[in-house]
Amino acid sequence: MEARSLGKYELIEEVGQGGMSVVYRGRDTVLGREVAIKVMHPFMAQKSDAKQRFYREAMAVAKLSHPNILEIYDYSGETAEQAYIVMEFIRGETLSSFASRVNLTLPELGFLVIRALALALAHAHEQGIIHRDLKPENVMIRRDGQLKLMDFGIAQMIDADTLTTTGALLGSPAHMSPELIEGEICDIRSDIFSTGTILYWLITRRLPFTAPTAPALFKRIVDGNFDDPRMHNPLVTQGMLRILHKLMKKRRDERYPNARAFIADIDQELRLSGIDSPETALSDMMKNPAAYQAHMTSEIAKRLRTAGDDAYKKNDLPGALAAYDRLLNLDPNDGLLREKVLAIGKKQRRMKRLKRMVKSLELGAAFCVSLGGVALAGWQYLSDPLSEPPIVEEAAPQPKFVSTVMRPQESAEEPKKSEAAVAAAAAAKEAAQKVVPREVELRLQRFCSIYIDGELVRKDVQGPIQQTLDSGEHELRAENPFMEPVTRKIAIPPEGPIEPVIVNFDRFRPARLRVLAPQGAQVIVDGEARGPASASEQAPFLVPMQSGDRKIEVKVVVPGQPDIKPKQRVVQAGRPAEVDFRID
Repeated sequence: MEARSLGKYELIEEVGQGGMSVVYRGRDTVLGREVAIKVMHPFMAQKSDAKQRFYREAMAVAKLSHPNILEIYDYSGETAEQAYIVMEFIRGETLSSFASRVNLTLPELGFLVIRALALALAHAHEQGIIHRDLKPENVMIRRDGQLKLMDFGIAQMIDADTLTTTGALLGSPAHMSPELIEGEICDIRSDIFSTGTILYWLITRRLPFTAPTAPALFKRIVDGNFDDPRMHNPLVTQGMLRILHKLMKKRRDERYPNARAFIADIDQELRLSGIDSPETALSDMMKNPAAYQAHMTSEIAKRLRTAGDDAYKKNDLPGALAAYDRLLNLDPNDGLLREKVLAIGKKQRRMKRLKRMVKSLELGAAFCVSLGGVALAGWQYLSDPLSEPPIVEEAAPQPKFVSTVMRPQESAEEPKKSEAAVAAAAAAKEAAQKVVPREVELRLQRFCSIYIDGELVRKDVQGPIQQTLDSGEHELRAENPFMEPVTRKIAIPPEGPIEPVIVNFDRFRPARLRVLAPQGAQVIVDGEARGPASASEQAPFLVPMQSGDRKIEVKVVVPGQPDIKPKQRVVQAGRPAEVDFRID
């Protein structure tokens, strides 16, 4: 571009553009330093209210001083003909580019990155500034590894009149909070929600909310429906899951009240993985992400093995299993550890059986003592001579018939003793036939939800788990969003050993493909004719899947019209996908 100037600033080249402004790499001719200059679009500058808010935001953000926030150097002034903001120029890449280049499989690394972002937000929130447009593209990572949050306050200036024409100002809708979508007044908890969506994306490489259309996406966000992150990254711990859920609560009063509270929970979770200094860890990671991830994986594995062994020695079997389970996710090929996990499961079952036996003996002893007491009371009752209660009103002599009646009553009570014994025996037999709660081990191949006799009993679980079931026959159903459900009958004996119930998913759900094309178009998927495109709008084409993802080629043919260029899409098992041939 031809170099031009804004006051003492020289505009060198355009480096970015949005619905509200254009960003240039420039030079401060007085101080001789490189700067970034954001110039407001002329049509936006003509709106006095937008220009005034632009000025107020510039003044507010200029007061922020934090190592993780992009610094503002100068502003054109409220009365200037052309509005612009001068900022520090970052040589580096966006968080989006960084995460695409670096495969952060260890979730602790994603938490280190998001912690730096949370520190920037905490400082801004404490100064009364809400970002409102958090997304990976608004986070820069400098070449030295320093994280910088930028573009504060842009979304705040959007109103209903500009939303339709300059909606890009709101950034990716996948990171919007429910209250922003519903047009409510936003507060710092809106930024908290968006931070959660970025964290989810960092540790799973997937967005928590996806849909083929914007309205469907907004509905999912407002409804608060997202997959358990462990479905996509089994290394996510229970503590990490709890943090994510609290960040992305549908009701904002259930989220973290501020970024400091969020940071405190992050620090606690990182300490469990042996990271006592998050700032140093983040700096080391940014120098060489791949090497640091390999190092941390090894260190966490050692820590988990030690924790698991210590818990096992203390007979804390649940604690040992929790440590070993994550260790197996770090190294699935550790056959010896897998055998150890199975042995712990067997030991748990033996201990539970022993506890049930002791409890049964205690109940039996109590029953016998109770029955003995009843028998003794009955014997005493039958042996003692019967007597009438004294009559207070008159001191009449005891009736003579009392002694003569006593013997026949003894013989009359004899059958009652037999009935009591029969009743006791019947009660003992009934107790033996009662339904007995048993502990059953379920070995789940993948994350899934478990239904017993049609009722949800466990949601989003994986690996060996213990489930209490009554003795007898049950129907077990396991559901995974990517796999065909598994249903099987299981019989639980009232006593004796119980074999583990193994749940294997062997078939992926088909992807559901919707094709939008000109009238009369016929659809061909990977060389196979599937019928008219219009039919897929009512009943999507089912695409067989052999794995979780599949790349397909979709072609449409319209009789009497030129060939239309095929399109390639990656579809996911069990998920809807859409290909639109109406737009090039």
